[in-house]
Amino acid sequence: IKDSVILCKNDNIILEINLMEVFKHMCGKLNKITYPNREFWRIVSEYNVPVMYGIDAHFIGQIRSREEMIKFTRAYLGKDIVSKLNFVEDYKLK
Repeated sequence: IKDSVILCKNDNIILEINLMEVFKHMCGKLNKITYPNREFWRIVSEYNVPVMYGIDAHFIGQIRSREEMIKFTRAYLGKDIVSKLNFVEDYKLK
């Protein structure tokens, strides 16, 4: 994982925290969340790789609950990880 994260950093690739499993969990369709994976994002947090949240906009509920999903994900990953992630708002390609 570490090598992949370093490659993404070197190539200026944005990593996505996809919120689909969080959405399914919040809707009661999943009992256990396997992604986002805490260990993966802990490693990412050590390398200052650009990160963004992503949603699968297949259903209007996914768009409407974006902020709630982000809040849940931040709590799920933990402040120690989230506070070190390099979130991007307006990202320009090289």
